[in-house]
Amino acid sequence: MGHFDHILAPTKVRSFSPNMNSTIGNGSEVILPTWLAQYETVESITCGALHTLVLTTNGRIFSCGFGETFALGHGTVKTIPIFEEINYFKDKSLKINKIAAGTSHSGCIVNNHAYLWGTCGNYKALQFKTPTFIDYDLDVSNIVMGDFLTVFLNTKLEAFTMGENIDGQMGCPGSANLLPKKINIPHKIDYIDCGLNHVIVLCNSRVFAWGSNRRGQIHPKNNQQFFESPIELTWIFDSLPLTIHCGPQTTHLISKQPIELSEKMSQEVSNYAVLKKEMENEKIYKKIG
Repeated sequence: MGHFDHILAPTKVRSFSPNMNSTIGNGSEVILPTWLAQYETVESITCGALHTLVLTTNGRIFSCGFGETFALGHGTVKTIPIFEEINYFKDKSLKINKIAAGTSHSGCIVNNHAYLWGTCGNYKALQFKTPTFIDYDLDVSNIVMGDFLTVFLNTKLEAFTMGENIDGQMGCPGSANLLPKKINIPHKIDYIDCGLNHVIVLCNSRVFAWGSNRRGQIHPKNNQQFFESPIELTWIFDSLPLTIHCGPQTTHLISKQPIELSEKMSQEVSNYAVLKKEMENEKIYKKIG
């Protein structure tokens, strides 16, 4: 937008509007500049926590916003209030299929290969100052991002994760995935989405999830803080989910009929909470003893 002021209403980004005449104070007309070439339009937009990416129909990527995590792809930590093209992707042979933005990193799919840039985790191997090809045989068809979390879906309909594992968001035991690691789900995956630290996948109307449950974003009636391996959300199967989407710490489901928790399931959740508390008390007792 060219400034750092708050904007409280939808405002046209003129740098992505066609060249247009505008009247200035003295009554004369000027042509406002635009990033778009003739017949070029904006194809998609994605937003991270503090930065924005734009992909055009000519296969160009632009970014603006907070730059201190290298999430803008320009190789600097400069924060910029106007969109600038990421020079790395000016090569016309690169076919950009999708762009994605997380809290402090960004990425895209190019010819079914993954490119990442920014701070994808605290490990040095997860920090990329400029767009970096992830040299891993993935054949990527989709990519979504959270906070130090990147989830890939390949053309074989398998899910892979990369990043930190603070809340089990890698879907497997361990401290971090420095390279994409396959998630063990015994079904082909049709759809993936993630919040900051939780992941939802849809497999022919069957829903699996893993990661943070601190706000009940995976299982609203379960006190477990996180799930480090995928669990099937059988309690929503009968609702025939049409689509599912993750907010930062929420999950939203559109279904054909209301979801009702059975008494049996509620009792199982209650029993789990009691058992977990007893186990914690037992650990404390043994430590004191």
